[in-house]
Amino acid sequence: MDRTIDTAVGAAFLPWLAWWGTAATLAVSAALPDRHRPSPVPMTFDVVIPAHNEEAVIGRLLDSLHAQDPPGRLGRVLVVADHCSDGTAAVARDHGAEVLERDHGTPGKPPGLQEGLAILSARPDRGEAVVLLDADCVCNAGFLSALSATLGAGAPGAQAAYTIDDPGEGSVRASLRRAFGLRNVVRAGGGARFGLPCLLFGSGIALRWDVLPSLSWADPRIEGTGDTRPVGDDVLMTLDLLADGHAVRFSPDAHVVAAAPPHEGDLGAQRLRWEAGQVMMWQVSARAVPGLLRRRDLKGLVALVDWMNPPLAPTVMAFGGAGVVAVGLVAAGAASPVVLVVPAAAAAALVTYLGVGTSVLEGRRAALELFAGAPRYLAWKAGLYLRNSEARRTSGVVRTTE
Repeated sequence: MDRTIDTAVGAAFLPWLAWWGTAATLAVSAALPDRHRPSPVPMTFDVVIPAHNEEAVIGRLLDSLHAQDPPGRLGRVLVVADHCSDGTAAVARDHGAEVLERDHGTPGKPPGLQEGLAILSARPDRGEAVVLLDADCVCNAGFLSALSATLGAGAPGAQAAYTIDDPGEGSVRASLRRAFGLRNVVRAGGGARFGLPCLLFGSGIALRWDVLPSLSWADPRIEGTGDTRPVGDDVLMTLDLLADGHAVRFSPDAHVVAAAPPHEGDLGAQRLRWEAGQVMMWQVSARAVPGLLRRRDLKGLVALVDWMNPPLAPTVMAFGGAGVVAVGLVAAGAASPVVLVVPAAAAAALVTYLGVGTSVLEGRRAALELFAGAPRYLAWKAGLYLRNSEARRTSGVVRTTE
Protein backbone atom coordinates (compact mmCIF):
# COMPACT_ATOMS: atom_id res chain seq x y z
CA MET A 1 0.00 0.00 0.00
CA ASP A 2 1.12 3.55 -0.74
CA ARG A 3 1.83 5.36 2.50
CA THR A 4 1.46 8.66 0.66
CA ILE A 5 -2.22 7.85 0.07
CA ASP A 6 -2.63 6.82 3.71
CA THR A 7 -1.14 10.10 4.90
CA ALA A 8 -3.22 12.19 2.49
CA VAL A 9 -6.49 10.46 3.42
CA GLY A 10 -5.84 10.78 7.16
CA ALA A 11 -4.82 14.44 6.85
CA ALA A 12 -7.94 15.22 4.81
CA PHE A 13 -10.13 14.45 7.82
CA LEU A 14 -8.13 16.49 10.34
CA PRO A 15 -10.21 19.70 9.87
CA TRP A 16 -13.40 17.80 10.79
CA LEU A 17 -11.70 16.33 13.83
CA ALA A 18 -10.49 19.79 14.90
CA TRP A 19 -13.91 21.42 14.44
CA TRP A 20 -16.04 18.72 15.98
CA GLY A 21 -13.49 17.73 18.61
CA THR A 22 -13.44 21.32 19.88
CA ALA A 23 -17.25 21.51 19.81
CA ALA A 24 -17.57 18.18 21.67
CA THR A 25 -15.15 19.34 24.36
CA LEU A 26 -17.11 22.55 24.86
CA ALA A 27 -20.43 20.65 25.00
CA VAL A 28 -19.14 18.27 27.68
CA SER A 29 -17.79 21.26 29.62
CA ALA A 30 -21.17 23.00 29.40
CA ALA A 31 -22.88 19.91 30.80
CA LEU A 32 -20.79 19.98 33.99
CA PRO A 33 -21.99 21.89 37.10
CA ASP A 34 -20.81 25.50 37.27
CA ARG A 35 -19.92 26.50 40.81
CA HIS A 36 -17.96 29.65 40.04
CA ARG A 37 -20.48 32.14 38.65
CA PRO A 38 -19.79 35.71 39.82
CA SER A 39 -22.36 37.69 41.80
CA PRO A 40 -24.18 40.78 40.44
CA VAL A 41 -22.77 44.21 41.28
CA PRO A 42 -24.37 47.69 41.31
CA MET A 43 -24.12 48.97 37.75
CA THR A 44 -26.20 51.09 35.37
CA PHE A 45 -26.58 50.21 31.69
CA ASP A 46 -27.59 52.46 28.83
CA VAL A 47 -29.16 50.68 25.86
CA VAL A 48 -28.98 51.27 22.10
CA ILE A 49 -31.53 49.53 19.88
CA PRO A 50 -31.11 49.80 16.08
CA ALA A 51 -34.52 49.35 14.47
CA HIS A 52 -35.84 49.31 10.91
CA ASN A 53 -39.64 49.04 10.61
CA GLU A 54 -40.02 47.22 13.94
CA GLU A 55 -43.36 48.77 14.96
CA ALA A 56 -44.95 45.38 15.64
CA VAL A 57 -42.28 44.04 17.99
CA ILE A 58 -40.24 46.79 19.61
CA GLY A 59 -42.78 47.42 22.37
CA ARG A 60 -42.22 43.93 23.80
CA LEU A 61 -38.48 44.51 24.06
CA LEU A 62 -38.91 47.88 25.77
CA ASP A 63 -41.42 46.41 28.22
CA SER A 64 -38.96 43.64 29.11
CA LEU A 65 -36.24 46.22 29.78
CA HIS A 66 -38.47 48.24 32.08
CA ALA A 67 -39.41 45.05 33.96
CA GLN A 68 -35.84 44.23 35.04
CA ASP A 69 -35.40 42.66 38.48
CA PRO A 70 -34.00 44.22 40.57
CA PRO A 71 -34.96 47.64 39.17
CA GLY A 72 -32.56 50.54 39.00
CA ARG A 73 -29.96 49.11 36.60
CA LEU A 74 -31.56 50.57 33.47
CA GLY A 75 -30.25 53.95 32.34
CA ARG A 76 -31.17 55.67 29.09
CA VAL A 77 -32.74 53.65 26.29
CA LEU A 78 -32.11 55.02 22.80
CA VAL A 79 -33.92 53.57 19.79
CA VAL A 80 -32.30 54.38 16.45
CA ALA A 81 -35.24 54.34 14.03
CA ASP A 82 -33.21 53.77 10.87
CA HIS A 83 -34.92 54.81 7.62
CA CYS A 84 -38.28 53.62 8.94
CA SER A 85 -41.53 53.90 6.99
CA ASP A 86 -43.79 52.71 9.82
CA GLY A 87 -44.58 53.77 13.40
CA THR A 88 -41.43 52.41 15.05
CA ALA A 89 -40.45 55.81 16.46
CA ALA A 90 -43.90 56.54 17.90
CA VAL A 91 -44.19 53.11 19.54
CA ALA A 92 -40.72 53.48 21.05
CA ARG A 93 -41.60 56.89 22.54
CA ASP A 94 -44.86 55.52 23.90
CA HIS A 95 -42.82 52.87 25.74
CA GLY A 96 -40.49 55.39 27.38
CA ALA A 97 -37.49 55.32 25.02
CA GLU A 98 -35.56 58.19 23.51
CA VAL A 99 -35.60 58.06 19.70
CA LEU A 100 -33.11 59.06 17.03
CA GLU A 101 -34.98 59.16 13.71
CA ARG A 102 -32.24 58.45 11.22
CA ASP A 103 -33.28 59.27 7.65
CA HIS A 104 -29.87 60.37 6.41
CA GLY A 105 -26.69 58.62 5.40
CA THR A 106 -26.19 54.94 4.65
CA PRO A 107 -28.91 52.72 6.14
CA GLY A 108 -27.88 49.71 8.18
CA LYS A 109 -27.07 48.44 11.62
CA PRO A 110 -23.39 49.48 11.94
CA PRO A 111 -23.88 53.17 11.03
CA GLY A 112 -27.04 53.28 13.15
CA LEU A 113 -25.24 51.86 16.16
CA GLN A 114 -22.32 54.20 15.63
CA GLU A 115 -24.55 57.29 15.71
CA GLY A 116 -26.55 56.09 18.70
CA LEU A 117 -23.45 55.25 20.71
CA ALA A 118 -21.91 58.64 19.89
CA ILE A 119 -24.95 60.39 21.37
CA LEU A 120 -24.98 58.41 24.62
CA SER A 121 -21.21 58.36 25.11
CA ALA A 122 -21.10 62.17 25.06
CA ARG A 123 -23.43 62.49 28.04
CA PRO A 124 -21.72 63.06 31.40
CA ASP A 125 -24.32 61.00 33.28
CA ARG A 126 -24.02 57.93 31.09
CA GLY A 127 -24.10 54.46 32.66
CA GLU A 128 -21.06 52.34 33.36
CA ALA A 129 -21.68 50.25 30.23
CA VAL A 130 -23.89 50.12 27.14
CA VAL A 131 -26.05 47.25 25.86
CA LEU A 132 -26.74 46.61 22.17
CA LEU A 133 -30.04 44.87 21.41
CA ASP A 134 -31.92 43.98 18.23
CA ALA A 135 -35.47 45.30 18.23
CA ASP A 136 -37.09 41.89 17.67
CA CYS A 137 -35.75 40.38 20.92
CA VAL A 138 -37.09 40.08 24.47
CA CYS A 139 -34.92 40.01 27.62
CA ASN A 140 -35.39 37.93 30.75
CA ALA A 141 -36.05 39.73 34.04
CA GLY A 142 -32.51 39.15 35.33
CA PHE A 143 -30.84 40.25 32.09
CA LEU A 144 -29.07 43.40 33.34
CA SER A 145 -28.28 41.86 36.71
CA ALA A 146 -26.51 38.94 35.02
CA LEU A 147 -24.56 41.26 32.73
CA SER A 148 -23.42 43.24 35.76
CA ALA A 149 -22.02 40.06 37.31
CA THR A 150 -19.92 39.34 34.22
CA LEU A 151 -18.63 42.89 33.84
CA GLY A 152 -18.14 43.20 37.58
CA ALA A 153 -15.80 40.21 37.45
CA GLY A 154 -13.48 42.23 35.22
CA ALA A 155 -14.68 41.50 31.69
CA PRO A 156 -14.54 44.43 29.22
CA GLY A 157 -17.68 43.12 27.57
CA ALA A 158 -20.36 40.46 27.97
CA GLN A 159 -22.49 38.43 25.57
CA ALA A 160 -25.89 37.18 26.68
CA ALA A 161 -27.30 33.77 25.76
CA TYR A 162 -29.16 34.43 22.50
CA THR A 163 -31.79 31.89 21.49
CA ILE A 164 -34.67 31.43 19.08
CA ASP A 165 -38.25 30.99 20.24
CA ASP A 166 -39.74 28.57 17.75
CA PRO A 167 -42.36 26.20 19.19
CA GLY A 168 -42.47 24.19 15.98
CA GLU A 169 -41.64 20.54 16.62
CA GLY A 170 -41.11 19.47 13.01
CA SER A 171 -37.65 18.08 12.40
CA VAL A 172 -36.59 21.06 10.28
CA ARG A 173 -37.67 23.90 12.58
CA ALA A 174 -36.67 22.05 15.75
CA SER A 175 -33.24 21.27 14.29
CA LEU A 176 -32.70 24.91 13.35
CA ARG A 177 -33.72 26.06 16.84
CA ARG A 178 -31.37 23.57 18.47
CA ALA A 179 -28.50 24.41 16.11
CA PHE A 180 -28.83 28.06 17.11
CA GLY A 181 -28.76 27.12 20.79
CA LEU A 182 -25.80 24.77 20.34
CA ARG A 183 -23.72 27.65 19.05
CA ASN A 184 -25.01 30.50 21.20
CA VAL A 185 -25.54 28.69 24.51
CA VAL A 186 -23.76 25.33 24.65
CA ARG A 187 -20.46 26.14 22.95
CA ALA A 188 -20.40 29.62 24.44
CA GLY A 189 -21.13 28.24 27.90
CA GLY A 190 -18.52 25.51 27.58
CA GLY A 191 -15.97 28.03 26.41
CA ALA A 192 -16.68 30.24 29.41
CA ARG A 193 -15.67 27.35 31.73
CA PHE A 194 -12.24 27.38 30.06
CA GLY A 195 -12.00 31.17 30.14
CA LEU A 196 -12.29 31.48 26.35
CA PRO A 197 -13.37 34.79 24.81
CA CYS A 198 -16.91 34.73 23.43
CA LEU A 199 -18.01 35.49 19.90
CA LEU A 200 -20.58 38.30 19.73
CA PHE A 201 -23.97 37.13 18.47
CA GLY A 202 -25.40 40.42 17.21
CA SER A 203 -27.80 41.07 20.10
CA GLY A 204 -27.50 41.02 23.89
CA ILE A 205 -24.03 42.61 23.87
CA ALA A 206 -22.78 44.69 26.81
CA LEU A 207 -19.60 46.76 26.46
CA ARG A 208 -17.75 49.12 28.74
CA TRP A 209 -17.43 52.54 27.17
CA ASP A 210 -13.64 52.49 27.15
CA VAL A 211 -13.49 49.57 24.68
CA LEU A 212 -15.69 51.19 22.02
CA PRO A 213 -12.77 52.97 20.26
CA SER A 214 -11.55 49.50 19.22
CA LEU A 215 -14.58 49.03 16.94
CA SER A 216 -13.99 49.78 13.25
CA TRP A 217 -17.70 49.59 12.25
CA ALA A 218 -16.91 47.80 9.02
CA ASP A 219 -19.98 46.79 7.02
CA PRO A 220 -19.74 43.51 5.08
CA ARG A 221 -22.64 42.63 2.81
CA ILE A 222 -23.84 39.71 0.73
CA GLU A 223 -23.48 40.94 -2.81
CA GLY A 224 -25.82 39.93 -5.60
CA THR A 225 -28.62 38.66 -3.35
CA GLY A 226 -30.80 41.72 -2.89
CA ASP A 227 -30.22 41.53 0.87
CA THR A 228 -29.18 44.98 2.07
CA ARG A 229 -28.61 43.96 5.68
CA PRO A 230 -24.94 43.55 6.60
CA VAL A 231 -23.84 40.15 7.79
CA GLY A 232 -20.84 39.41 9.90
CA ASP A 233 -20.88 42.78 11.68
CA ASP A 234 -20.88 40.99 15.05
CA VAL A 235 -17.91 38.86 13.97
CA LEU A 236 -15.98 41.94 12.90
CA MET A 237 -16.75 43.59 16.24
CA THR A 238 -15.39 40.50 18.00
CA LEU A 239 -12.18 40.54 15.99
CA ASP A 240 -11.72 44.28 16.52
CA LEU A 241 -11.98 43.82 20.28
CA LEU A 242 -9.81 40.72 20.31
CA ALA A 243 -7.10 42.45 18.27
CA ASP A 244 -6.85 45.09 21.00
CA GLY A 245 -6.77 42.50 23.77
CA HIS A 246 -10.42 42.85 24.87
CA ALA A 247 -11.87 39.38 25.54
CA VAL A 248 -15.67 39.45 25.77
CA ARG A 249 -17.08 36.90 28.24
CA PHE A 250 -20.26 34.85 28.04
CA SER A 251 -23.00 35.73 30.52
CA PRO A 252 -25.11 32.53 30.82
CA ASP A 253 -27.85 33.95 33.05
CA ALA A 254 -28.61 36.88 30.72
CA HIS A 255 -31.07 35.78 28.03
CA VAL A 256 -32.32 37.42 24.85
CA VAL A 257 -34.90 35.55 22.79
CA ALA A 258 -36.14 36.23 19.26
CA ALA A 259 -38.94 34.52 17.37
CA ALA A 260 -38.15 32.56 14.20
CA PRO A 261 -39.70 33.71 10.91
CA PRO A 262 -43.13 32.08 10.50
CA HIS A 263 -42.71 31.42 6.77
CA GLU A 264 -40.31 28.77 5.52
CA GLY A 265 -39.08 30.95 2.65
CA ASP A 266 -37.99 33.67 5.07
CA LEU A 267 -36.55 31.02 7.38
CA GLY A 268 -34.42 29.71 4.54
CA ALA A 269 -33.29 33.20 3.57
CA GLN A 270 -32.32 33.89 7.17
CA ARG A 271 -30.29 30.69 7.42
CA LEU A 272 -28.41 31.40 4.20
CA ARG A 273 -27.61 34.91 5.38
CA TRP A 274 -26.28 33.61 8.71
CA GLU A 275 -24.23 30.93 6.99
CA ALA A 276 -22.79 33.47 4.59
CA GLY A 277 -21.70 35.43 7.65
CA GLN A 278 -19.96 32.33 8.99
CA VAL A 279 -18.09 31.88 5.71
CA MET A 280 -17.07 35.54 5.74
CA MET A 281 -15.53 34.80 9.14
CA TRP A 282 -12.83 32.77 7.40
CA GLN A 283 -11.96 35.71 5.17
CA VAL A 284 -11.41 38.22 7.98
CA SER A 285 -10.34 36.14 10.99
CA ALA A 286 -6.75 35.77 9.81
CA ARG A 287 -6.06 39.34 10.85
CA ALA A 288 -6.50 38.39 14.51
CA VAL A 289 -3.97 35.55 14.41
CA PRO A 290 -0.70 37.54 14.42
CA GLY A 291 -1.75 39.51 17.49
CA LEU A 292 -2.85 36.38 19.32
CA LEU A 293 0.45 34.70 18.53
CA ARG A 294 2.45 37.72 19.70
CA ARG A 295 0.55 37.71 23.00
CA ARG A 296 0.76 33.92 23.21
CA ASP A 297 -2.99 33.94 23.68
CA LEU A 298 -3.78 30.23 23.46
CA LYS A 299 -7.35 30.74 24.66
CA GLY A 300 -7.98 33.25 21.90
CA LEU A 301 -6.59 30.86 19.30
CA VAL A 302 -8.75 27.98 20.58
CA ALA A 303 -11.79 30.26 20.46
CA LEU A 304 -10.87 31.19 16.89
CA VAL A 305 -10.87 27.50 15.89
CA ASP A 306 -14.33 27.13 17.40
CA TRP A 307 -15.66 30.30 15.73
CA MET A 308 -14.43 29.00 12.38
CA ASN A 309 -16.60 25.91 12.61
CA PRO A 310 -18.35 25.98 9.21
CA PRO A 311 -22.14 25.53 8.86
CA LEU A 312 -22.95 22.07 10.19
CA ALA A 313 -25.25 20.63 7.52
CA PRO A 314 -22.98 21.10 4.47
CA THR A 315 -19.99 20.02 6.56
CA VAL A 316 -21.74 16.77 7.48
CA MET A 317 -22.66 16.21 3.84
CA ALA A 318 -19.06 16.76 2.74
CA PHE A 319 -17.81 14.51 5.53
CA GLY A 320 -20.18 11.75 4.43
CA GLY A 321 -18.96 11.97 0.84
CA ALA A 322 -15.32 11.95 1.90
CA GLY A 323 -16.01 9.00 4.19
CA VAL A 324 -17.47 6.98 1.33
CA VAL A 325 -14.33 7.69 -0.72
CA ALA A 326 -12.06 6.66 2.18
CA VAL A 327 -13.94 3.40 2.70
CA GLY A 328 -13.75 2.73 -1.04
CA LEU A 329 -9.99 3.22 -1.06
CA VAL A 330 -9.61 0.80 1.85
CA ALA A 331 -11.90 -1.75 0.20
CA ALA A 332 -9.90 -1.51 -3.03
CA GLY A 333 -6.64 -2.05 -1.16
CA ALA A 334 -5.29 1.39 -2.07
CA ALA A 335 -5.24 2.56 1.55
CA SER A 336 -4.72 0.94 4.93
CA PRO A 337 -7.71 0.48 7.29
CA VAL A 338 -5.76 2.65 9.75
CA VAL A 339 -6.74 5.73 7.75
CA LEU A 340 -10.32 5.28 8.99
CA VAL A 341 -9.27 6.04 12.58
CA VAL A 342 -9.31 9.81 12.05
CA PRO A 343 -12.76 9.96 10.38
CA ALA A 344 -14.13 7.58 13.04
CA ALA A 345 -12.83 9.88 15.78
CA ALA A 346 -14.34 12.89 14.01
CA ALA A 347 -17.72 11.11 13.72
CA ALA A 348 -17.61 10.22 17.42
CA ALA A 349 -16.86 13.83 18.28
CA LEU A 350 -19.84 14.99 16.19
CA VAL A 351 -22.21 12.54 17.90
CA THR A 352 -20.90 13.64 21.30
CA TYR A 353 -21.33 17.32 20.45
CA LEU A 354 -24.88 16.93 19.16
CA GLY A 355 -26.00 14.44 21.81
CA VAL A 356 -24.55 16.13 24.87
CA GLY A 357 -25.21 19.65 23.61
CA THR A 358 -28.85 19.05 22.75
CA SER A 359 -29.36 17.33 26.11
CA VAL A 360 -28.01 20.46 27.81
CA LEU A 361 -30.48 22.60 25.88
CA GLU A 362 -33.67 20.55 25.96
CA GLY A 363 -33.04 17.18 27.60
CA ARG A 364 -32.15 13.68 26.41
CA ARG A 365 -35.38 13.14 24.54
CA ALA A 366 -34.59 16.17 22.38
CA ALA A 367 -31.22 14.63 21.52
CA LEU A 368 -32.92 11.45 20.31
CA GLU A 369 -35.37 13.54 18.27
CA LEU A 370 -32.47 15.45 16.73
CA PHE A 371 -30.76 12.29 15.50
CA ALA A 372 -34.05 10.80 14.28
CA GLY A 373 -34.88 13.94 12.31
CA ALA A 374 -31.37 14.48 10.93
CA PRO A 375 -31.99 12.85 7.50
CA ARG A 376 -35.04 15.02 6.81
CA TYR A 377 -33.22 18.13 8.01
CA LEU A 378 -30.20 17.41 5.78
CA ALA A 379 -32.52 16.83 2.81
CA TRP A 380 -34.19 20.20 3.51
CA LYS A 381 -30.83 21.96 3.67
CA ALA A 382 -29.67 20.30 0.44
CA GLY A 383 -32.81 21.51 -1.30
CA LEU A 384 -32.29 24.97 0.17
CA TYR A 385 -28.81 25.22 -1.34
CA LEU A 386 -30.11 24.05 -4.72
CA ARG A 387 -32.88 26.67 -4.59
CA ASN A 388 -30.74 29.40 -3.04
CA SER A 389 -31.98 32.13 -5.37
CA GLU A 390 -35.55 31.41 -4.25
CA ALA A 391 -34.58 31.18 -0.60
CA ARG A 392 -32.95 34.58 -0.80
CA ARG A 393 -35.96 36.13 -2.49
CA THR A 394 -36.62 38.58 0.35
CA SER A 395 -34.84 41.91 0.16
CA GLY A 396 -33.91 44.34 2.86
CA VAL A 397 -33.91 43.31 6.50
CA VAL A 398 -34.88 39.72 7.19
CA ARG A 399 -36.33 39.68 10.69
CA THR A 400 -36.61 36.82 13.08
CA THR A 401 -40.23 37.73 13.62
CA GLU A 402 -43.03 39.67 11.93
